[in-house]
Amino acid sequence: MGFKEDKLNKELREKQRDERIHEETVKQLHTEERFVHYLSQFRAVTVEQFIKHYAMHKVFWYRYGGNHAKRKKRKQKKARQQVLACFKRIMQKKIFDLKCRWVAGEMNLAGIENSAQFNNWEHNAELLQAVEPIRPDEFLCFLHWFEYEPEYIAEYGKSETSEDEALETYHKYRSRADKAAKDLIPPWFREYDRHFGTAGLLDLPTPRTNLEQDYLDDWVKEIYHPSLSTEERKYLCFADRATRIRMQQDPAFKKEWLENANRLSKEKETAQPQYEDFSVRNRKIMDEVVEALEDHDLRKRYRMSERWKEVCRISDRHRSELRKFKKVEEHVAVSSNKDYWQGIKQAYQQHQHQTIYHELERIFEEYETCLHKALPFDWGESPHTDGYYKEERKRILAVRNQKGLPENFDFLMKENLS
Repeated sequence: MGFKEDKLNKELREKQRDERIHEETVKQLHTEERFVHYLSQFRAVTVEQFIKHYAMHKVFWYRYGGNHAKRKKRKQKKARQQVLACFKRIMQKKIFDLKCRWVAGEMNLAGIENSAQFNNWEHNAELLQAVEPIRPDEFLCFLHWFEYEPEYIAEYGKSETSEDEALETYHKYRSRADKAAKDLIPPWFREYDRHFGTAGLLDLPTPRTNLEQDYLDDWVKEIYHPSLSTEERKYLCFADRATRIRMQQDPAFKKEWLENANRLSKEKETAQPQYEDFSVRNRKIMDEVVEALEDHDLRKRYRMSERWKEVCRISDRHRSELRKFKKVEEHVAVSSNKDYWQGIKQAYQQHQHQTIYHELERIFEEYETCLHKALPFDWGESPHTDGYYKEERKRILAVRNQKGLPENFDFLMKENLS
């Protein structure tokens, strides 16, 4: 049975239950002596109205009464996720350092075939087993840095610079000699390196990533591009790893390559038919359609509705900050600011920052308890899935198959790296 059928059956069962509760309640209030006696002191017409509405409310309570507990549970889960997202930044640095050494070919890791598996580290038990646990001195280093971090955290504990991005893309930039690689290293990683002397890991060679990227480039050139039509291939301008390295080393070649890429892009855009999306979200189209189809009264209502949407869009950020403040169950000082809404936003962010700072110690105690009891620590949801790893794996193996090579990743084993 499909999702649609399941949903319809569920709705039918709920409707039948609602009708049963309504009928039983009306009958109960009309016939049971304790209710009949109690209601006899009121005017009959109001009693009938009361019974009808009471039965409706009872149906509502059964259907939606559990939502409050669910909302409270979701709120608690969200609060934990905010703190956990900050705590995870410590482990991300340790995973990143381990990846630096693995990419350099220093060791083999059980359960790791290619680099993309490091992205989804929260759900990789073998990788978590391989990395050293977070030490108290590492936690205190992060806690001290976080207390004075210049950037207030965003909603889920992330600063504007992303540990996720560094873990995912740093070695790809390194493999093509891109000087922008160091710009991907977030402030916390740099703080850790200064404190524990691990900055040298950033400069380790990248033989494993080089091999992976070359295979992925070959998949594009030898499998994907040949699958396109002659017309589509006419506008291709693909830069493989060797081309990207040359662009880093030869400014004249880079300028020439980019000019050619821009030319092909413009030619492709010119050659394609130009269509305009027909959508209710297109204000110009909606104005024209409503004007052509509707009467004066509806046109007026439409214009008023659009004006109200504009007002809501302008004030959305204000209401959002106020809604957040209403959930705070303590006094929060708001500093003076020429833009008082900006002052409210900064005050709320600072409050969140301080709240998470104090909660981090509790999370670390929970983490250490799991270590002592040999229990897995719940790292929560990962921003990545294993889909990215599976796709890269499939492409690399497809190229190896085409070249008549064994369809495995033995070529990335330490003993096979040249």
